[in-house]
Amino acid sequence: MNSLQKVQVEKMRASGIGFKEISEKINIPVSTIKSYCYKHSIKDMTAENDVRLCPQCGQPVPKMRFKPRRFCSDACRAKYWNQHPDEMKKRSVVEQHCAHCGKTFNDYAGRGRRYCSHPCYIAARYGGGQHG
Repeated sequence: MNSLQKVQVEKMRASGIGFKEISEKINIPVSTIKSYCYKHSIKDMTAENDVRLCPQCGQPVPKMRFKPRRFCSDACRAKYWNQHPDEMKKRSVVEQHCAHCGKTFNDYAGRGRRYCSHPCYIAARYGGGQHG
């Protein structure tokens, strides 16, 4: 990268433009732009001014380094999901039959459980034992 390109990258990042868009505009690989920005601590300045508020209490949510948080605390998170169960992403449940005792039990799809309980697994794996 030459000095003109470095200045362009710095200005674009300060105005909130993403790596991919910068790459397309000045014809430099995205990885080169990312490396330069991380080495020189060049950040998207528009993201710094965004304040995320907790949907439960309205307090500002502390910034995290990697994955942004949605709630300000675990207490707010628990209270919110107890009050809004309809917003939860639910996994599909399927009915399974225990390979040892034949009892029917529910399991999440794709998990592949074969036994209804740990005692049934032990009995099937090591022989003997009572049906659980």
